[in-house]
Amino acid sequence: MNEITLEIDEKIDDKIEPIIKIEVSRNEVYLVIYSHEDLSIVCWNILFKDPFIENTVKLSEEANFDLHYMCVSNNGELVYISKNGTLKIYDMKCDQKIKLNWNNRKSYDYCTFNSERVLILYNDEHKRFLFYSTQTKNNIWYCVGTFQISTYFEDFRLISISCNNECYLFSNKSIYKWDLNTFMSTKILVIDENIGENIRENIRIIDNEKFICTRIKDKIIIYSVELKIPVASLNLNNGILFF
Repeated sequence: MNEITLEIDEKIDDKIEPIIKIEVSRNEVYLVIYSHEDLSIVCWNILFKDPFIENTVKLSEEANFDLHYMCVSNNGELVYISKNGTLKIYDMKCDQKIKLNWNNRKSYDYCTFNSERVLILYNDEHKRFLFYSTQTKNNIWYCVGTFQISTYFEDFRLISISCNNECYLFSNKSIYKWDLNTFMSTKILVIDENIGENIRENIRIIDNEKFICTRIKDKIIIYSVELKIPVASLNLNNGILFF
């Protein structure tokens, strides 16, 4: 798993204070930072030794837009969702808005980009994914597919989606990895503690070919993809436990 270190110095602090949300593009090209203080999303290019600001979106200029979720592509395309499900897309490099050609859902809860530069949107209420090609035609992205996951899982909540189209789901006090390409699922962990309603804030997952690292509140659990079992657990308050 790659690690990103970006020193938030005085120059950056002048632009974003206080920091509320941070997201990084898949290949670690762009970093977007949301500040509730001035209702802005600042996009930093972190590809080079000296990071620089690519662009800034002022949510204060948009009526009643309270940020819920955001993501950024390797090309600097920012997707952000309000708490009432409204979705906006902005090309931070070209300084222009992007629209979707087919938008039958008026509400969205999650967004991400996969390794093939496809935008994936998700709606919690209808348990449906929408896939959009980011090959822009007149600043419009075109829908290339939809999928309703409730056909396979009845009672679940989406945690996140990896760049390889693998969904991490929370269902019946367990975390599952579910492949959007093969429709195969694997139970990763059983969770005894109460997670609460805000699943995506209380559970964070990063992965690679060998390990799946899951943070559940103050606990981090390492799952071996090869062995198909948890191999280590770290409590941020107590220390490391090896299984």
